[in-house]
Amino acid sequence: MPAVRRPGPPVGRGGGGGPHRFAEQFFREWTGAGNRGDWPASEAMLHEDVTLFDPLESEPAVGRTAVLARAKAQYAPFPDGRVDVVGVPFATADRSAFGYRWRFVGTHERPIEPPGFAPTGVRLCLEGMSYLQLEQGRVGPYACTSTPPR
Repeated sequence: MPAVRRPGPPVGRGGGGGPHRFAEQFFREWTGAGNRGDWPASEAMLHEDVTLFDPLESEPAVGRTAVLARAKAQYAPFPDGRVDVVGVPFATADRSAFGYRWRFVGTHERPIEPPGFAPTGVRLCLEGMSYLQLEQGRVGPYACTSTPPR
């Protein structure tokens, strides 16, 4: 006798599907908000106690304000910058944690602050991996790593 397939809980803001579909939808919203510079939408996805761990930074960013400031600072020098999901995102069965590979591409047209690197006009490509945990449906602890720019 074939196994009975039970429908999963709603995905993101509606719809059905498994945890990987949930991750795909979440990352479409997550990267889309940053790519559009829609900082209120990005902020709405962050838990108030969010913490971002990034090995390229000396200290983690703690709290919505600090994490949002870090995101804005990373996009600012690259007005045409965008993050795209590479491959298929993954999620735990209970949808409490998930991750994805990403690629950031943009042209360095404004200073990088700090440390004050002048614009070069060079197109940058940076690839990495992010792992996020959800707390009350919003991004809580969040870690990322990346390759050297090329």
